[in-house]
Amino acid sequence: MANFTNSALITSDTTVKAVSGFLKKITVSFKGVAVGEFVTIANHATLNVPALLVIPFATANGVVQLDFGDIGLKFDTAIRVNIGATAGQVWVTVQYR
Repeated sequence: MANFTNSALITSDTTVKAVSGFLKKITVSFKGVAVGEFVTIANHATLNVPALLVIPFATANGVVQLDFGDIGLKFDTAIRVNIGATAGQVWVTVQYR
């Protein structure tokens, strides 16, 4: 099984991988965001849909970390991080292959 790669720090909509792959871990840190906004992980290289994963902000400040185990969550087309926050700061890192 191939090793997972750590992304650089993501602060805006970014295609992490432009072909199919697996997402092992995502860490979302946020400060001063609007409650109810979110980060999505989409299964498309250039569009924000379809979102396979939605991480809503339940508080204005915090950290959310999700781990999908040794195999990871499969993305058939691409892995794209979309930051849906209109205020505050959001930092995302992912492990993928």
